[in-house]
Parts: sequence; structure tokens; C-alpha cells
Amino acid sequence: MVEKLLKKIKIKTNIIGGIIVSSSFFYFLQNLMTKIHASKHELKIFLGREPQNNRPQNFVYPH
Repeated sequence: MVEKLLKKIKIKTNIIGGIIVSSSFFYFLQNLMTKIHASKHELKIFLGREPQNNRPQNFVYPH
């Protein structure tokens, strides 16, 4: 009787643990995608999508 109960509890904790792991991984992935998206956006601005006239003529972007 006790062994059956323990097995059920173990299965439940495994499922909960799996959910926690997958959700944290999903959160990490989402965070990463947001960062990549943001850096792409910054890169576009960086590469001169903003008006040209507010940039010094002799300024060289670091590579």
C-alpha cells in the first residue's frame, strides 16, 4: 500500500519537475530570442538607419 503511494508521488513529482524544467527552458529561450531581436534592432540603428546628418563625418565605427 505504502509502496504504491510512493510510486504515485514519485510520478507526480517527476511530472512537476519536468514541467518546471521545460518552462524554465522556454523562459530562457524566449529571453534569448528577445535579446537577439533587440540586438538586431540596435544593429539596424547602428548601421545608419537613423538620419545621416547627425553623425560626425570623420567618425569610424569600431569593428
